[in-house]
Amino acid sequence: MTYEHLLLASILLYLIQILMFTNGVAHPRDRKSNATQPFISVVIAARNEQANITKCLDSVLQQTYPKERYEVIVANDGSTDETGAICEKYKALHSNISVFDVTEDPKLKGKTNALAQAIDRSKGEILLITDADCVVPETWTEGTAMRYESGVGIVGGMTLQ
Repeated sequence: MTYEHLLLASILLYLIQILMFTNGVAHPRDRKSNATQPFISVVIAARNEQANITKCLDSVLQQTYPKERYEVIVANDGSTDETGAICEKYKALHSNISVFDVTEDPKLKGKTNALAQAIDRSKGEILLITDADCVVPETWTEGTAMRYESGVGIVGGMTLQ
């Protein structure tokens, strides 16, 4: 094969990938009914996030998904600022939020430990994980839940901002 043929084949493969991506973005599954709404656990690990946690929790609480069908678990990972106090205020106002202080683990360190402990406390059929400095769209839980069906084990997402 010549260089020109390889270049043409590469461009063709690239265009096919773009087409497949565009088709996926069109979200044909969004149009299907989600008659059974699985219980979702939203997990947030937070360490010294007082500047961000309010916006994050506000966005997680403004979901189009029914509030009784999801829980929010905040793992306060040794914060030395007001992160814990802010989360406790949200917990007092919202029955679907739980907050706990992460304990040290000899095997797991840092954020991995915080997420593992939060996941251990979760009750959801679906786990959604976000960082404390992220603001999620209001359809995040609903849109992700719609993509699960038999044979789907993981759904990925990306940050647009």
